Amino acid sequence: MSKIIAIQSKFSDINTLFMGSLIDHITAYFYAFVAPIIAPLFFPNYDFALQATLIYAVLASSIITKPLGAMLFGYFAAYKNPKIALVWTLLGSAIAAILFSVLPTQQQVGSFAIVGLVFTQALHSMCTSGESAIAKLYTVDQKSKHDAFKNSAIYDVITILGTVCASIMVSLIVAGVIPLSTWRVGFLLNGIMGLIIAGLRFFQYINQHNNLKHTNINAITAKIPEFSKLPSISTVLDPESFKNLNILKKPQTYDFFKKISNFSTLIKLILTNKISILQIMVIYGVWYIAYSIPFVFLNTFIPMVTKIKLLPMLVNNNFLLIIDAIIALIVWRKLSEFNTKQIILLASTVLLVSILPIFIILQYNPSIFIVTCLKLWLIFWGVIFACPVKFWCEELLTNLPEKYFVMALGSALGNGLIGKTSMGICFYLWHKTNNAIMPALYVSGIIAISISTVVLPSFLRYLENHNMFKNPVA
Repeated sequence: MSKIIAIQSKFSDINTLFMGSLIDHITAYFYAFVAPIIAPLFFPNYDFALQATLIYAVLASSIITKPLGAMLFGYFAAYKNPKIALVWTLLGSAIAAILFSVLPTQQQVGSFAIVGLVFTQALHSMCTSGESAIAKLYTVDQKSKHDAFKNSAIYDVITILGTVCASIMVSLIVAGVIPLSTWRVGFLLNGIMGLIIAGLRFFQYINQHNNLKHTNINAITAKIPEFSKLPSISTVLDPESFKNLNILKKPQTYDFFKKISNFSTLIKLILTNKISILQIMVIYGVWYIAYSIPFVFLNTFIPMVTKIKLLPMLVNNNFLLIIDAIIALIVWRKLSEFNTKQIILLASTVLLVSILPIFIILQYNPSIFIVTCLKLWLIFWGVIFACPVKFWCEELLTNLPEKYFVMALGSALGNGLIGKTSMGICFYLWHKTNNAIMPALYVSGIIAISISTVVLPSFLRYLENHNMFKNPVA
């Protein structure tokens, strides 16, 4: 035990948070990249386009599981402690990764293979929704704007690093360097590493909890007068004499626990914060789309509409992921000097006007160089959009006791309802229409909604402050 505590003491809270997020993102993006390759194992009786549609449609289970996980772990973070909540989220994600590694195929168990795939993906999305939402807010919670942008940039780089690791593993499988069955080993290794880091987080929490108990005892001791002026033993043992000691007062999270102790008050809490939840939902949905379109969707889509093969796209993807990390490390310091809302609006607008022309160009069989330039443009503005989002959420939820719950639910709804379903919807639109513009129109519509989400509340407050809602005097 002492050796474990000695190991975990070398890592700060933020370090174990970043390590866990790295493993979690490797698992998530490994599935995203390997999905079209393993799709024939689960949907052998369809063509490639429909196989891709179905394997990504499995992510649609997150419509239910992500909000469920967000409410569960968001409540746990608000009532208990965000640190112990992050232990459970990573533990569940690691177990799901191990289950991925032993999934049977359709040839082995028939339709039960699809059931197992959906269940495992549902478990992973439920846990990863809590991990992602709590970690994102924890990195900027009660931090200065400079430190918040710094931690946000590091978190984004960790995300990119996880994506790079997943992309390299899948590239090796596609190139034939390692056998197809290695995809199971990838999930297994991620699961084992997740269990180890979850253990580090747990022992870190225990150690800090014990230190806090010693601090509390010292604080109570400090309240006791000089030895010569000690009250009688009956007075000391009287609970009433401790009422004024701040150290024994119940934490603020107790009020939150009482709020959600039954279903009706939980619904009331959600309705009270509905505007913030909707804003976070749309912004995080667009964040997921802005990242997944250049790095996930286009890797499979471009070989369908051009003569470029899948392997060159994956190799190209690894290079672009490194560029993405470099951009994030460079721009965060400069972006911290500007208004977060203005940055989000600028990046959203550029992405909005860029998506349709890029998909139109794809119809004319562009070269790999042109495709790389188009993806770089999306990646650059995706980074500009992503960097201030976590700090914008922190500003939005300032002084809100249940902010971890609201953040978790909003981001989970965004990732589940908007983000994770977007790839399946885009593939379905192209499959039904054979027109590359249709996915672009869908993505453009989502981005347009995000712009209105940021602008509309400020506009309504402006109208209200200037009495625009009052009826004119006759």
